[in-house]
Amino acid sequence: MAVPSSGELSLFKTALEMEFNDYTNTMPYSIYRDSVNGATPVSLTNMSTGAGGFDAINSGSSSKPDGSTPHGMGEFRGYDHDVSALTLLQTITGQQHTSSSATPTTVSINVNAFKGKTVRAVFHYVSGTSFRGDFQLDTIMMPWYGNFFGSGNQWQAMVTGFGGSTFSALQLNPDFTSNGNWETSTNNSSSYTTTTFGSIGTNTGSYGRWVGRSNGTPSGSTGLTSSPFSGMHVYAETSSSGNPNKNFWLRSPEWTHITTQSGNALFYFTYGAYGSNMGTMRVYFLEV
Repeated sequence: MAVPSSGELSLFKTALEMEFNDYTNTMPYSIYRDSVNGATPVSLTNMSTGAGGFDAINSGSSSKPDGSTPHGMGEFRGYDHDVSALTLLQTITGQQHTSSSATPTTVSINVNAFKGKTVRAVFHYVSGTSFRGDFQLDTIMMPWYGNFFGSGNQWQAMVTGFGGSTFSALQLNPDFTSNGNWETSTNNSSSYTTTTFGSIGTNTGSYGRWVGRSNGTPSGSTGLTSSPFSGMHVYAETSSSGNPNKNFWLRSPEWTHITTQSGNALFYFTYGAYGSNMGTMRVYFLEV
């Protein structure tokens, strides 16, 4: 619930937006003071600059204070502390491959704009009008800078291939330690901020979710079987309640390795879009 865009504003309620993403929260000030903010006075300066225990201002909000003096309450009009800072990287609409044996498409995207930032890769697929719309993803590669087995310091990419003989949603760090798992949406929401996420499984009856599988998808007349989709990958299960116009969100763990070195940081993914009722895929980076 964002700060109102007009009318008189409350300093305390703006603090509740900062703390609970809810300007209309009815918590009494005494409880907030004693239990939430540790008796630290509510300060316009602290809220505007992310000091005194307050989170940094969400850069994804279209209306927000600039953090510079003089600080004013009016700068918070329309501010939404939990709006997602999604940046659209690519849109793919409709069928892109004409047979199950077609060559998949690999996309590379320059993400220099995200150097020095923590991000998630986010895929949002909206299904078409039937089960012939299983979108597939594999070989998702997150950029990092360093030395890889004697290559010298340069921009590299860490691959998520979703397992070998068995499925895995694990994302590795550049040093091959675990960075957490990719996740699928578990509800049908067109908004990232109201989407809930959970683990990716291999049950092909998980309609409306991303599912792990090898050798194509289980439905006829959709899904590639050519490499890398002959091996483990993820796909949007659009059968039954997975269509029409259902929302499939897929997100990476938080990625902190896009450092500020010169050169081009590139994000890669490989996709399959075979089926007469393919929907629309949008690919984002989310600043965290």
